[in-house]
Amino acid sequence: SKSPPLFTTGAYASPQPNQQEPIEDVFETPLNFYQLLDLESPTTHRKPKSQALHNRKKRSNFRSRITNDQIKKAYRKQAQLYHPDKLAARRKRLHEATNSTNDYSSDDAKTSKESLKHDPLANMTIEEATSRFAQIAEAYQVLSDPVQRYEYDWELLEMEDEWEEERLLMEEERREKEKHQQ
Repeated sequence: SKSPPLFTTGAYASPQPNQQEPIEDVFETPLNFYQLLDLESPTTHRKPKSQALHNRKKRSNFRSRITNDQIKKAYRKQAQLYHPDKLAARRKRLHEATNSTNDYSSDDAKTSKESLKHDPLANMTIEEATSRFAQIAEAYQVLSDPVQRYEYDWELLEMEDEWEEERLLMEEERREKEKHQQ
């Protein structure tokens, strides 16, 4: 049986402060399965002031401490959130809440209606939800298998280092351009 690809690309890159043009638009970054399952944030492995990437050992140690139980729990949470059928039910509740003629007889009804209006997933299409659900399933499949996880972690560290080098080069080029324009 053929193993799934360890990397797909996506817009899950770390945010870069004080930049006019986001680096993510210039080149694609790897889809980080740990971020996809909400086990780490885009800034988890960045130094607070410089936004530079922590060294490989710190990143590797952080990820190796994530247990299979944590991965399974995160997978179930994300899978429920992005399941296409759940999305349809969420949309139905939103439609019912916005079309109800109830004049908010209780605070709970008002709170429920407001939370549904501000649900960012309510505007997601079924295709987007299906795609995201498939990515979440792939992430779980890779991270729950020790051999695939080891390979994925190693390749992720390599790709993060390459991306960081490119990011630093682009920042330096941008600073040089600004310097020459002044």
